[in-house]
Amino acid sequence: MPIEPESITALVEQIFALQRAVRQAGASTPADSDATLTYPHQAILGMLCRHDAMRLSECASHVGVSPSVMSRQISDLLEAGLVEKQRDPGDGRATVIQVTDTGRERLHRTRAARAGRLRERLGDWTDADAASVTQALTKLTDSLGRGTSQR
Repeated sequence: MPIEPESITALVEQIFALQRAVRQAGASTPADSDATLTYPHQAILGMLCRHDAMRLSECASHVGVSPSVMSRQISDLLEAGLVEKQRDPGDGRATVIQVTDTGRERLHRTRAARAGRLRERLGDWTDADAASVTQALTKLTDSLGRGTSQR
């Protein structure tokens, strides 16, 4: 049986509410501001850690943004010493972006700080609660991602 329009509306409202709540719960505090990266920077560093070196155009395609947006994000990360450019071993005319050791450490600290804040807010949850929500979010993400490029 198809989903009713009212259910879709409620789901969309909860998705937006979840985005706001996660942003607020994971917001930087002065004590860990050095460790915290913006969400886009965290996503880019995480992707580069998983995929090693990538061309800027590949990064943009993978994240689903334009090359100009990715270029600005990469410039920020280069300036902070969190990524570096290297010659592409397969094509010496091109460059690839890769995470520096400093970038890996900063990503680790940011994730740990945000996880700690979320853990505090989810203190009354059980592992079963977390598994149930994870399963539902995975199903939602997979369904919404059908027909789009891999991110």
